[in-house]
Amino acid sequence: MEAAKNQTDSWEEKRVSTRYPCDIDGFNKQLIRNLSREGAYLDTDKNYQLNQELSLDFVLPTEADSVKVQGRIVRRIERDGDRRGYGVQFQGLDKELQRRLDGYFVTNQEVFGKLEEVFQEVLSDNDDVDFHREASIINDLSIDSLKVAELSILLEQKFEQSFFLSDWFTCKDDPQELTVASLVDYVTKKTRTVH
Repeated sequence: MEAAKNQTDSWEEKRVSTRYPCDIDGFNKQLIRNLSREGAYLDTDKNYQLNQELSLDFVLPTEADSVKVQGRIVRRIERDGDRRGYGVQFQGLDKELQRRLDGYFVTNQEVFGKLEEVFQEVLSDNDDVDFHREASIINDLSIDSLKVAELSILLEQKFEQSFFLSDWFTCKDDPQELTVASLVDYVTKKTRTVH
């Protein structure tokens, strides 16, 4: 069991669940669903072929400038409806882009760790909570309006700045998008704009 947990921890350090808008070869409204130092998983309605090369342009929450990277389709996943998933391997990353991606992953892990501590305190009365990046704030973690207020106060103490979680709630069209991963991105963005 411990070996499986260590393998999961290692995987999470390498790949982060996301919902980042991405321009692919000039088409916007595509989504990066997860991101690693080596590539990304794309959710799109476009049709691409294996080994096809793409230009990706997206913004990390830790950065003001967009990331522009070349990639190659290495995996295709058929999904319901007109959506498809693609595994994209980044190609020719220079040292600066590697540094930016590494900075993102370090910051993301730090914010995730601090959020986990905050949620442990907010949810101290519930031992059955499974805190992970894809966890729904509402459905999985049972955060109600009272806990949102407590969560806001504890976030302010932990990160030493104000957070208006109502901004985060209202920027999501679908309550299913209110996940730990999207909260990590929100907090990362807010802390980046302060510094």
